[in-house]
Amino acid sequence: MSNYKLEEEKQILFDKMNVFFCFGKKQFDEKKIQGIKYIDLGFGMVCPIDNKNEFIEKLKEIYKKEREIDLKINGKKKIIWRELANYETQISGDISDTIDALENYPITENEIAIEYKKYFKYCVINDYF
Repeated sequence: MSNYKLEEEKQILFDKMNVFFCFGKKQFDEKKIQGIKYIDLGFGMVCPIDNKNEFIEKLKEIYKKEREIDLKINGKKKIIWRELANYETQISGDISDTIDALENYPITENEIAIEYKKYFKYCVINDYF
């Protein structure tokens, strides 16, 4: 996936909106701008409160572009199989993590279930257990 991730576009957005990652007070103090109030967006990401809504919307747009590129390059089947493999569904027999991972793609639960049957058969034939 890395060949079409829009990392440069994300970094420009982060820089423009003064969003950064930090893990602990020391890192936060090193990166913060005095007088700016920040909000924790999770996973160590902090953002100026005044930029939060705009940042989130612009980041969603970038992720949408990434998904569109992913679909164009890989197609639904490869994406579904990638996520089925990622969550080792041939072992767990549970496709719920795959469904969750693809919730923002134009891929239905039914399409995932149909591909799972094919993917499982492929794993049996190739002894991927």
